[in-house]
Amino acid sequence: MSSLDASAARKSRPGPAALVVAFLRSEIMQDLRRDKLAMIAAIVTLALVLIALLAPLIAPFDPYDLRQVDLLDSMLPPAWAEGGQAKYLLGTDDQGRDLLSTLLLGLRLSLVVALASVTLSMAVGVSIGLIAGFLRGPLDAIVMRIADIQLSFPALLIAFLADGIARAALPHHVVAEMSVVVIVCSIALAGWVQYARTIRGVTLVECDKDYVQAARLSGTSTLKIALKHVLPNVAGPSLVLATVQIATAIVTESTLSYLGVGVPATEPSLGTLVRIGNDYLFSGSWWVAVFPGLTLVAIVFATNLLGDWLRDATNPRLG
Repeated sequence: MSSLDASAARKSRPGPAALVVAFLRSEIMQDLRRDKLAMIAAIVTLALVLIALLAPLIAPFDPYDLRQVDLLDSMLPPAWAEGGQAKYLLGTDDQGRDLLSTLLLGLRLSLVVALASVTLSMAVGVSIGLIAGFLRGPLDAIVMRIADIQLSFPALLIAFLADGIARAALPHHVVAEMSVVVIVCSIALAGWVQYARTIRGVTLVECDKDYVQAARLSGTSTLKIALKHVLPNVAGPSLVLATVQIATAIVTESTLSYLGVGVPATEPSLGTLVRIGNDYLFSGSWWVAVFPGLTLVAIVFATNLLGDWLRDATNPRLG
C-alpha cells in the first residue's frame, strides 16, 4: 500500500467523537431511551460509578488519616439533625470518621471488588465453556458435572468456603495484606459456573454452523477458530451475564464483609459499614447503618434493572 493510500485509509477511519455519536444513535441506545425505568437505572449506575472513581478527590475528609479523625466527634448525627455539625453532612461513626467520606471510599472498594471478581469469573468461565463446547466428549461431561454440583450449593456458601480455606492455608500476615485479592478470587470461584454453562451452550450451537465447518475444512486450527470465529459470537451473552452478575458480586462481597470475613475493617466496604452501623442501630445512631444500606440498595437495584434490560434488549426472541 502506498503512502497516499495509507493516509487516505487513516482519514477514512472514524474518530472518537464520531464513534460516540454513532453509539448514541445506535438501536440499543434508542431502546434504552424508550425504556424510562432502564434509563433511570443507567443514570444511577453511571453516577455511582463516577462518584466511586472520584471518591479520593471529592471526599471531604480522609477517614484513614488519623490526623483528620477526632474521637470527640464520634457518633455525631447528620448536619440537619439536632447536635449535628455542618462539616459532617451525614454525621460520623463510632471512631469519629466522617460518614460521607467513609461511604464514598467504601462504595469505591465494593465496586472494585465486584468488577474484579466478575472479570475474573468471566475469563475463567468463558475459557472453560469454549473448551468444553469445542472438545465435547469426556472433558465436556466432567466439566458440566462439576458445574452441576457447584450449582447445587448457594454461591454465597461457595465464596464463604473458598475464603475460609484461603485464610486457613495462608499465613496470617499474607491474608491481612491480600484480603481484597482473597475475596475477589472467592467470589470469582463462586461465579464462573454461569459463564461456563452459557458459553458452552452457545459454542455447541456455533460449532454446527457452516462458517465453522468451512474453517475446519480449510485447515484452520481449532484454537484459531475458537478465538477468531466463535469467541466474538459468544461475547454478547458473556457481557450481558456480567452486567447481571455485578449486582450479585456486590451483594456477596457485602454479605461476607458483614459477617466479618471480607475486607478488613481498616478498608471498609459497604458491607463492613452496615455491620458497624448495626451495632448502634437500636441505640439511636441510625445514620451509621441507614446511609450505607441505602447506597447498597441503590447500586444493586440499579445494576439489576440495567442487566435485566440489557438481557431483554439483546434477546432476538423478544425483539
